[in-house]
Amino acid sequence: MTSTQTSEMLAQMTGTAVEVFTLLADANQKILRELVDLSAGAVVGLAMGIRNIMGLYMPPVTQSRGIGRETFGLAMAIANIVWGIGAPFAGAISDKYGSGRVIVGGALTTMTGLYLMYAASSGTELLISGLLLGLGISGTGATTLLGAVGQKVSADMRMTAMSAVSIGSGIGILCALPYTHLLIENVGWRDSLLVLAVTLGMMLPLAWVLSGKPPAPAANAPKPQKL
Repeated sequence: MTSTQTSEMLAQMTGTAVEVFTLLADANQKILRELVDLSAGAVVGLAMGIRNIMGLYMPPVTQSRGIGRETFGLAMAIANIVWGIGAPFAGAISDKYGSGRVIVGGALTTMTGLYLMYAASSGTELLISGLLLGLGISGTGATTLLGAVGQKVSADMRMTAMSAVSIGSGIGILCALPYTHLLIENVGWRDSLLVLAVTLGMMLPLAWVLSGKPPAPAANAPKPQKL
């Protein structure tokens, strides 16, 4: 075998190896992107599901605890207000420090709010429960997750990833109502809150998939707008 033939063979082998590594890298990127989409959709689905099933607890909580419906309604109103106010701040913290920590904090806060509703014996404790639920959902809602997937996927797949988050939110709302209704019927309203808190624990490993600080902006990148 001449040196020319040897060089041609080495060049072919190198080209084949490069193609194989390129295919593997593309496959890994696709798997990672799909994992990010599924994780983000699951987190926001759990958060939005919890937000939309609280009305099921008004009759049993108010009747068994002797708390007026006005107090329960105020607690849920506080949850919604705090969620709306806290969501931009949660998104800003996520953009600066990464989404994983925000999601973990939001999940733990929501779980604490559910436990406090389980143990509440007064209107004040119920109001604090609503406050914690609002804070928790603000850290695990769409604002945080849209930023997370935007940082994790390439620009050409960003809209697809964000659509997956929106789909996850809808699926979570759709599944949460019958799931919670069955829990209340089979284990009672108090124990169902504990089961929901444990269910939200699924967010904790999913947060790892979405963790990591966002990449530093390029030197020639436009400066972010400020209010």
